[in-house]
Amino acid sequence: MNGYRDALAELLDRQLDHGYRQTEPRKHSWALRAFSAVTAVVIGLLIAVAYQNTQAAEPHQARTKDALIDRVHQQRIHTDELAEQADTLRDSYTQAQQEALAGSSSGQRALADLRELEALVGVAKVRGPGVVVTVGDGPVHNDAASLVQDRDVQTIVNALWFSGAEAISIDGQRLTPVSTIRTAGDAILVDFRPVTSPYEIKAIGDPATLPRTFRKHEVADRFFEYTHKYGMKFSINQKERLTLMGTTMSAPRYATGT
Repeated sequence: MNGYRDALAELLDRQLDHGYRQTEPRKHSWALRAFSAVTAVVIGLLIAVAYQNTQAAEPHQARTKDALIDRVHQQRIHTDELAEQADTLRDSYTQAQQEALAGSSSGQRALADLRELEALVGVAKVRGPGVVVTVGDGPVHNDAASLVQDRDVQTIVNALWFSGAEAISIDGQRLTPVSTIRTAGDAILVDFRPVTSPYEIKAIGDPATLPRTFRKHEVADRFFEYTHKYGMKFSINQKERLTLMGTTMSAPRYATGT
């Protein structure tokens, strides 16, 4: 009786055959390894296909980028040529005005008033003393805080007007009452013409007050601080004589005289 009890206890305690116990984990381990191998092969194939597609697309993307760069370059050349033609026509028109109005005292007065207005609105070339403010990007170009933004240029220009500037240009582009300074992508545009860092801002004004007032302005203090904080370039240089070229200004479409 005791023998039967011992046999039953052993049967209940060892439900699986000893050989099956040794074989079953091995089968499970082999299946897991096979599944892992198949998964790795599939992932590898997907990566290879994605890489081939990327490599195939790169030449097309490069050609598209090169074509866009070339197009921008050609448009810039064309714009410069048109600007030169406009300057030539402006000079001819100015000469014709001079000849037509200089023959009488009333014509001379009208011509003097016209030249003053042209200088004020930025369509006439002007000369005089002033300052050159230079502002440029910092060395860490992956940090947006070290890059000069359009609002930075706007702020400096506004501070120069406030300090008594009578005429201002940015990288040779003369400002008018309707000038715009804005960002398009990574470029800053002045009246839709791109300017590049470092930005040279020239301002003509009273040599006794313009440089001193601007240096004391909080905008100048802020940008001098940026040179230490972000590595930006910023300088103010007084000049005895500056020449700012005139520019063209579109006629108003809606504003009319009364």
